[in-house]
Amino acid sequence: MERHIGELPINLDNIRKRIDFFHNLPVTHDPVIQELRKLDLQGWTVHLEQWELQLEHLRFAETMLRQVQGLPGEQQWTPSIGQLFPDAK
Repeated sequence: MERHIGELPINLDNIRKRIDFFHNLPVTHDPVIQELRKLDLQGWTVHLEQWELQLEHLRFAETMLRQVQGLPGEQQWTPSIGQLFPDAK
């Protein structure tokens, strides 16, 4: 998990560079090219938002795992059928 958390900021920077590239393209009066650029920029923006959320979720999961691992005996507990369903026969 740590490796993925370490890689995501690099990927996020690359996506931000791609977005900056689209913002700095020369102006065109061709409506087809304008629409393609707009769609491409929107796609990269959504991609950036998804990866930012992915990073946030991975960091949250990492924090939760560290908390669980810090509690002796808790990380290995698995309920038995009887504990889950006490009235089952």
